[in-house]
Amino acid sequence: NKIKYIYHDNMGETATVNKGFLLAEGDIVCVINSDDPLYVPDAVSTAVDYLMANPDALMAYADWVSIDENGDILHKESLPQYTIKSMIEGAKVCIGPGMFIRKSTIEKIGLRDISLRYVGDLDYSFRMASVGKIVHIPRFLATHRVHPQSLSSSSKGRQMAQEVIGLC
Repeated sequence: NKIKYIYHDNMGETATVNKGFLLAEGDIVCVINSDDPLYVPDAVSTAVDYLMANPDALMAYADWVSIDENGDILHKESLPQYTIKSMIEGAKVCIGPGMFIRKSTIEKIGLRDISLRYVGDLDYSFRMASVGKIVHIPRFLATHRVHPQSLSSSSKGRQMAQEVIGLC
């Protein structure tokens, strides 16, 4: 009785995520793409525990598992504790699946940038880290599916590179 199912025609990931942000009623929001299931059953409770233990954190992010179209593990991505400084200097930021965001953070920094097709989550991570604390959950909680039809696999190239350069 606490889950709402909303259907709409495909309007792209960023617009869909923004719609979800606006519809979310809880204190914590997590984006789970249709082909990227959570990795463990206690992923949500684990993330909530981390945010409760870190009341000043705007967002908590987890380690994640890259999977193929059949759900088989390709590799595991263990992430560091990022700061805005380390994100900019390191030139490799892998925050993505398993990002749990306080609703108050969304209200503070706004929605995702609809002009970004490929790096909207990266931009959002930069924006959060530039205004407050983000915390790393050192557990594999989420997945990222890699297959020929996925946007991150099939459409890499000049536009993605231009978006990353624009963020920097």
